[in-house]
Amino acid sequence: MDSFKDKGASARHQSASLRERFLTLEQYVQMARLDADAALKRSERLRRASSALDEILNTLLKVS
Repeated sequence: MDSFKDKGASARHQSASLRERFLTLEQYVQMARLDADAALKRSERLRRASSALDEILNTLLKVS
């Protein structure tokens, strides 16, 4: 009977451990998504700044 109790306790412990790992992995995925979103926003800002700089340089070339 004690062996069944031990196995049950071990299974509950393993289940809790797996839940913790799953939550940790889910948090990593969420952080990665946030990082990717932030990188896309930075990239878009850089693209706009580069485009604006191109326009300014083209204007300067036309003037000179």
